[in-house]
Amino acid sequence: MRRNRPTIVDVARHAGLSKSTVSAALRRERGVAPATAERVFAAVRELGYRPLRQGAASRQRVIGVAVRHVENPHFSELTSEMERACRTAGHRMVLAPGLRESTDYERQFDTLIDVGCDALVVLSGAVPLQAIDLASREVPVVVVGRSAFEIPTVDTIVSDDRAGAALAVEHLRSLGHTSIAFVTASQRPTAIERYAAYRTSMRAAGLGVAQVHLEEGADVVADLRALGITGAFTDNDATAFELMTEALDAGLRIPEDLSIVGFDGVSLGGRIRPRLTSVHQPRNEIATLAVEFVGERLA
Repeated sequence: MRRNRPTIVDVARHAGLSKSTVSAALRRERGVAPATAERVFAAVRELGYRPLRQGAASRQRVIGVAVRHVENPHFSELTSEMERACRTAGHRMVLAPGLRESTDYERQFDTLIDVGCDALVVLSGAVPLQAIDLASREVPVVVVGRSAFEIPTVDTIVSDDRAGAALAVEHLRSLGHTSIAFVTASQRPTAIERYAAYRTSMRAAGLGVAQVHLEEGADVVADLRALGITGAFTDNDATAFELMTEALDAGLRIPEDLSIVGFDGVSLGGRIRPRLTSVHQPRNEIATLAVEFVGERLA
């Protein structure tokens, strides 16, 4: 169901009062009878009306950042970059982590709006479209990580997953690998897109395709061995780290027995041993662009 943001006219009609009386009550002016004020605020609550913020153009903006997987190192680093970008632009940031823990996305977005956020930046491509659509009727919304939108008022920022996946396959092939698997721990839109690009690149090279799911209780190393896999491209760096751990625990040598390429290029990949080769996502640019989009929508 789609909804439109209620206006002060709707409140006046609902309360059976004039617009000027409602406006005076909302400003808590003297001369408004308590019973009248109560009728106004009852209508406000029932309709979900939010007064337009006065002087918004001249004050510091508040940007709500909703993160679905804050424990994922890519999103953790991206959140830090968002804080930097907001601070550089003179804005404040309010963080709402843990969207994965709740399916009531609409309520979480409403909470960010209720506490005074002028815009929302959603760091996830897996949030339901309806929740994003409804939030965009209240404030500007920017979504990072998803491009398949039919909401013209929502700005999106995505990395070129297909080009990145093609680079990963090309790198593994340059090392001499012909048995390369795509290892994933999810069915999120980005994972699906990267798998499609991996499959296209492998078939273009005349090579077979193999997809292995890294799931709790599954022996992914045994699966890779059974398929004769010597190279693996993962849906993200978090999956790559988990695969590296399981491979090393099983006695495999990296990269001698199994070469792994991730997707994200998080800083942790350069600090561990062996280092992780990964497709880099420009988090600094992504965050800066998200804040610029917000500024354009609020201008």
